[in-house]
Amino acid sequence: MTLQVFSPGALKHAKCLFFAPPGHGKTHLLGTAQEDERTFPMCFLDWEAGSESLDGLDIDVFPLRSWDDANILIECLEYGEKLKLNGRTIDFREYNSIGVDSISEWNRWAQLDILRKEEKQRKDPDLIELKDYNRTGVQLRRVLRRLRDLDMHVFLSAHAKTVDESRLGRVTIPDLSGQLAEEIAGLVSVVGYLALTEGESGETERLLLLHDYPKYRTKVRTPWNSSAPSEIFQPDITEILDTLGYN
Repeated sequence: MTLQVFSPGALKHAKCLFFAPPGHGKTHLLGTAQEDERTFPMCFLDWEAGSESLDGLDIDVFPLRSWDDANILIECLEYGEKLKLNGRTIDFREYNSIGVDSISEWNRWAQLDILRKEEKQRKDPDLIELKDYNRTGVQLRRVLRRLRDLDMHVFLSAHAKTVDESRLGRVTIPDLSGQLAEEIAGLVSVVGYLALTEGESGETERLLLLHDYPKYRTKVRTPWNSSAPSEIFQPDITEILDTLGYN
């Protein structure tokens, strides 16, 4: 039997999604987990081929370009297995956090993978059909639930897109297909929008929006009888964990 029981305080792993347009610093934000003892070391899954911004940081980056590779890595994380890669033996039990950059790119890759596999069967091999969105949505839902259920801190990044809502007008949400853009908030504890602002001296500053911004689809779960700030200035993983009460 796999049934278990926990007190609410026993579940102390952060499950976070950070979304924003390219260039806002999402990859760098995920990488700061490598500098906090609670989340060190991090296993960084790179779907975006954008890990150059982590150059100089001693972190294990796993480029992913196939479902087979993704499934192997997730199984290694789920079961704490060892894997020999590039002359190294990687012990996946040692990781305390995982970063995925980005689930938007993973979503797009999955759509293109379907086109590639079914190219000869289609009238237009460059047209993504409604059924493709549905299939990749189901595939990614399965993956995201497996990642969420890992016994470690989980940090995801996504691009942002805007949609029209009848009462609010233009609203910024994670860039995912169909209903998954709305459902992702239910899979994690924190959904934050990484905004860029201009400081008093004209320098670029970052702001992680957590709640009280109706134009951005954000959320944050906090312990009983506690609250989170509506935003975190110049965020890194340490500041986020401290602010939200993760030990």
